[in-house]
Amino acid sequence: MFPLRVRIIRAIVRAATWFVLRVLTRSTITGMEHTRIAGPVIYAGNHTSTFDAMLLFILPHDTEFVGPADFKLLWPGNIMIHHAGLILAKRGSVDRAGLKLMTEVLKGGGRLGMFPDGGTWEKPIDDVKSGATYLSNATGAKIVPIAIGGAYQIWRKIALLRFPRVTITFGEPIPPVEVSGDRKTRQDELQAAAVAVMHTIYDLLPPETQAHYDRFAREQYSGKIVFHRRDAEDREKSKVKAGESQKPEVDVDNFENSLNPMPDSSSPYLERGAGGEVSTSGVAALNEISFGALAELVVKPNLFSPLHRNAHLPVKPFLPRRGQYGRYVAPAQMQRACDAMLAAFAEGDYANFLEYRLGDAKAAAIRASLAAISAAMQDMICKGDAQNVRVAFVPTVTERAN
Repeated sequence: MFPLRVRIIRAIVRAATWFVLRVLTRSTITGMEHTRIAGPVIYAGNHTSTFDAMLLFILPHDTEFVGPADFKLLWPGNIMIHHAGLILAKRGSVDRAGLKLMTEVLKGGGRLGMFPDGGTWEKPIDDVKSGATYLSNATGAKIVPIAIGGAYQIWRKIALLRFPRVTITFGEPIPPVEVSGDRKTRQDELQAAAVAVMHTIYDLLPPETQAHYDRFAREQYSGKIVFHRRDAEDREKSKVKAGESQKPEVDVDNFENSLNPMPDSSSPYLERGAGGEVSTSGVAALNEISFGALAELVVKPNLFSPLHRNAHLPVKPFLPRRGQYGRYVAPAQMQRACDAMLAAFAEGDYANFLEYRLGDAKAAAIRASLAAISAAMQDMICKGDAQNVRVAFVPTVTERAN
């Protein structure tokens, strides 16, 4: 039995969830009878939005929920994390304390709600962690798949009263996961079982949400660094716009407002991260860097948002402006953004942020990209080349053919 305060918080969240489902969305819920089976049972859902976490509160009232503990969430997620009696798990590391609590719940015949894919960031359906299948195997718990459709980027639609369509489908219980006794293959078997669970969920999703996952399985990412020298005409426009014709510069944060559109190959000063001529030796090393992993990080809203919304890092150079990537900023501002991310990824709450979400190889590539960009900016600043040059990071997304 939960403490009184926890029961009150859960009751409030549960009432709010039903209000949102019945009033602010066009929701369809099927298979609720599968939630009422005897424990031990794991309710496992796909996760594309913080909205999904609210939906867990329509499960039986004695269900324990698993929540993230690796970094601070925004309101109202932080309220639920700290006051709704969740079992907190430190993602990106072996959290033995959290795992012990989950195991105890299930071995006691209880119910556990969790998201096997580990978070809301954009990914294919089979990008999943093996935690749920490990727990099922260790405790004999059945798994009830939960397919949540239409939740991606849903909060803006709700705020604009667009009454988005949401589907919640509870599938038939999956028997406890069994694996062989071979320790060498155990993890691979648990991972394969986790992928199988996600494919069961995928089959229960509406076509538009299936297409969401399919798209991220096809996407490929690349990026480039583009430099643009502001000529005398550019600077004069900046002075006139600022109403200060005698001042040589505008504010750093507003440089992009006074620049020309993205320059082409005829620009007086242009360099690219892959290909193109190098006109200044200080940034030549950028031509040897692959920016694909960094591009993937910045173009996925749910993946990148914790860095600027939760951690409040100064990553403005990597954010879109009016829906378009490639924001021109001063080299010092670009360096500050890169250094801030490198510092966050080195220690503290975000030390394993990249590895957990993108894997070791992409994490290493992102760190190398940020370090190379920072070094290039520092070189330009030291040589005095940065005063009239602006730099942009331009990510590109393409899709593989089926």
